[in-house]
Amino acid sequence: MNRLRLRWIILVASVSLVAAAAPSKWIEVNGGSWRLDLSMLFEVQAALRSALPTADDGKLRKWDAYTYQYQGKSSVLGNRYVLVNAFCSTGRDDNQMRTEWVEVYDGGTCYFQVEYDLKTKQLRKLHVNGEA
Repeated sequence: MNRLRLRWIILVASVSLVAAAAPSKWIEVNGGSWRLDLSMLFEVQAALRSALPTADDGKLRKWDAYTYQYQGKSSVLGNRYVLVNAFCSTGRDDNQMRTEWVEVYDGGTCYFQVEYDLKTKQLRKLHVNGEA
């Protein structure tokens, strides 16, 4: 098999895996300290997907109910983490969500924020919005 054909097969398989693993929508917010590559994004998604059913005492909604914003951040000490903001709905378009974080101060389990620590491979600082 020639190399070009092999690369094409790998590309098609990768795109299929992305489509199969993708939730409703993941949007990177501009202005982060660094950009995630695809393998890092899959790592964050896998950690969140496995934690979602039991997070907040099992009260969070199903995986595909959310749209996810994310951004690569660095702490003062230089540790890298991913900030994730999840929400059920918004009146904003994708371009606006690439430049502004969706901020809602109530709304219950329809809105939550969490950090993913790349060094420890763990989610931390889960905050689920309250109900007004």
